Amino acid sequence: MKKLTCSVYIFVTLGLAMVAAADQTQLAFELPSIQDREDTWNYSVIDSSGTVDWLSMDLDIWNLPHIAYSKDEQIWYAHRDAGVWEWETEQIAATGWKPCIALGPDQKPRIVYIIPENMLAIATWNGSDWVVEEYSDFGSALRYPLIAIDQDGGTHLAYYIYMDWDPYELRYAFNDGEEWLRLELECYGENYSVTPMSIALDSCGNPRIAGIKIYIDDMDYDQYFLRLYERGDSPYSWEVNTLVSFYCRGRPAVAAGPDGISAVAYQWTTGTEQMMYHEHPGTYSGVYSEGDSPTLTFDSQGKPHLAFCTGGTIKYAVREDATWELTNLPHGAYYWGIELELDQYDQPHIAMRIFEGLAYIWKGDPTGIESAEPESYKTLIVSVYPSPAAEKVSVLLNSETPGTVNVLLYDLAGRTVISGHAELNGQCSSSVQLDLESLPSGIYVINATLGELSDRTILTVMK
Repeated sequence: MKKLTCSVYIFVTLGLAMVAAADQTQLAFELPSIQDREDTWNYSVIDSSGTVDWLSMDLDIWNLPHIAYSKDEQIWYAHRDAGVWEWETEQIAATGWKPCIALGPDQKPRIVYIIPENMLAIATWNGSDWVVEEYSDFGSALRYPLIAIDQDGGTHLAYYIYMDWDPYELRYAFNDGEEWLRLELECYGENYSVTPMSIALDSCGNPRIAGIKIYIDDMDYDQYFLRLYERGDSPYSWEVNTLVSFYCRGRPAVAAGPDGISAVAYQWTTGTEQMMYHEHPGTYSGVYSEGDSPTLTFDSQGKPHLAFCTGGTIKYAVREDATWELTNLPHGAYYWGIELELDQYDQPHIAMRIFEGLAYIWKGDPTGIESAEPESYKTLIVSVYPSPAAEKVSVLLNSETPGTVNVLLYDLAGRTVISGHAELNGQCSSSVQLDLESLPSGIYVINATLGELSDRTILTVMK
């Protein structure tokens, strides 16, 4: 960006704008439409320096990926920042297993993983360093941890407790910022085994958890049960259902859909394999005649998107009415080794573990990944002051490009709470002052758009 030689401060009074209830059904943070978006699939290798055996991914509000993965029994973190055109990887822990990542309302990553001495670690990025909190459950061995963070910053954990190398309990833990509350969701008897689980939050921030428990029958066939755990508005309020039995296999994928439904994808084996999709409440349907390692999410229109492995390729499926539209991606991934997320343009991003290490597939070009040049990135928001803010905040805008810039302030539910605009002259920077007096304390997003250009930043309001 070229140096700005002068500043003119334009103080714009911004009015409160309430969003219609119908708008609240869409994904948070409406984005300007881009008609000439690239509509191709892209592929890149993130890390080829070791053996990756587990991964987890989340996208931030700028559509940028954050990936936690274990490599050679170490915990690593990979990410890309806006305007930075190389993957950045760093080691989080010298010893650790089975990481799971989630982003908080402040968009900072938190990674839970297993460490020695029957404990979990939760690593949180505070903006300059990783802060590690150790988590234990009275000395029990903890396995397959999951983490999710709701819009209020509450942390949800799920994990299995093992005793004598066998699963004993499925536990849920919740922390609202004060202390951990631990609950037993299911207790297993003798001769049981389990598969890894998946977790998703619904629109109210309540978790849905899916996993398969297995009864080991030495005299007959083993029995498999696909279990769905749904939390209500209270940490103590849970509903547990067995969706299907006997022929479900692998690690199921779970997603929270529209109208309160929970959706699960899983492998189904009855002589031949099938990839199956089930809604609760609702019915189930077959997606493809083979497949394993599903990963599932919903787009802003309420349509499910599914990715799964089929031999040496990956299938990407989108349901249109009662029909699944499949795309074959010529890339192979290891078992239980892919993660799918949709950005706010409903474009897919897939992280996967491959023979060489960790790889990434994405469609379109929402963040300039790989196919864009550094000079094509434009910063509209130069700075925000003060931050945190209480009554007022000034947003310094880059006026290299002349025109009308729209400035919107969103809450984390995606509602526009302040809106306004300013005229940029193409020569000097301009500043917009936002009146925050009517806003409660919390995390907000400032979004500035000028034609096809868009830029965002986080604002913390503290009263």
